[in-house]
Amino acid sequence: MEEIERKQEEMKENVGEIKKSQDVINVKVNQMKENVDEIKQSQNDINDKVNQMKENVGEIKKSQGVINVKVNQMKENGDAIKQSQDAMNVKVNKIKDNVDEMKQTQAEMKADQIAFEVEVRNQFEKMTEMFNQLLEGRNINNNGAQASNPPVPDNNKDIIILGGYYARARVSNTVQKFNIVSGKSTHLPKLNHPRVNLASFVYNGDVIITGGHDGQVGTDSIEILKINQDPLQWMMFDGKLPVKLSGHDVIVYQGKLYAMGGYNWNEKKTNDNIYELSIIPPYTAKPLARMPQPRQNHRAEIVNRKLFILGGRATGLSKDAIDSVVVYDFIKNELKPCPSLPKPICAMSTVTWGNKIIVIGGSDKNDQILNDVIMYGTDTGESQKLPQLIHKRCGSSAVIMNDVIVVLGGWNDEEGHLNSVERFTMGGDHWRELPRMKEKRFLATAVVKPCN
Repeated sequence: MEEIERKQEEMKENVGEIKKSQDVINVKVNQMKENVDEIKQSQNDINDKVNQMKENVGEIKKSQGVINVKVNQMKENGDAIKQSQDAMNVKVNKIKDNVDEMKQTQAEMKADQIAFEVEVRNQFEKMTEMFNQLLEGRNINNNGAQASNPPVPDNNKDIIILGGYYARARVSNTVQKFNIVSGKSTHLPKLNHPRVNLASFVYNGDVIITGGHDGQVGTDSIEILKINQDPLQWMMFDGKLPVKLSGHDVIVYQGKLYAMGGYNWNEKKTNDNIYELSIIPPYTAKPLARMPQPRQNHRAEIVNRKLFILGGRATGLSKDAIDSVVVYDFIKNELKPCPSLPKPICAMSTVTWGNKIIVIGGSDKNDQILNDVIMYGTDTGESQKLPQLIHKRCGSSAVIMNDVIVVLGGWNDEEGHLNSVERFTMGGDHWRELPRMKEKRFLATAVVKPCN
């Protein structure tokens, strides 16, 4: 009996525990129901956001469509602009061609005008000569001499050419007098020192040379040849250049010597200074101005009281050739740029004809030796082509006698060092070969022999 009662008690306890467990289960079930509701709510929120995203994607697609339309319109506009630009370029090129043709025609007209003026002058001189000879009772050809055509100055037909290379790395100290009528070369007294890449000028009837180098070192020394001295002899000048220079140029203006550019052997670099030197004691020198860039193997000429400096190279290499032109105004004491040469050029020779500078031969940036001849207008900055040289030449020497230009020596790839000579009369249509000099000369210097 007691056992039955005990088991009933256990069963009651188990039932109580089951009820407690059932209550716990009910609580958890209720929690799960709440979680499910929350999940459903979250799912609804997600669905709402997905629907919003779909709507946004639709709007983006519409916007993209609008953008695509506008992009296509821009492409069409760009094509239209390109077509218009092409049409404009065609018109611009036609205009340029017309301008070039006009310039060429103008240059031809100027050349024809020059040729006509020279021909008229030649004919007048011939008629005057014939008339004078008829008055003297002499036939024009009775002395066996031929009248030079074109004419040259009767009182001076001699050129003095000095120094230079006569062979590879061989520097000359010889001096020649070359007669452009007879073609005869005559030796004059030798320089005191061999010189190449020197510069020369005539002052008070004397020939003066400056600077250069002997193949090893540069010099600042100056030598002078007094043409009226007997016997002729080169003497060392008391004054000197302010620094040792080669590949420079010099000019004389109103009793002062001006030296510009060149390779400065003191500082081992290309010079950008323009120096003013006194030719009389105490031979003072001072820097006058600085060029915008250093240059050597350039050229300088005086035109209308202004110093024009043309071309050259910024280093010792042809690839650094320059086309710039600068002018120093002595009155205003200012240096300013001018229109450039047609292309970079160095180691050319120049002469002055009126207000024109004639640029002859030289070397370009590609180290190509040129036979080009151009006429640079100092008043306009325009360049006109003249007939080409017979021989390509760089490092040649040139002088002008009235309207006759004479070019001597130089160097080119095919012939090497040159002793050939050419002459050209302004207004003519070609160069004429003259007899060759006795010696080859490259990077020499030349002057018209002063009259006694």
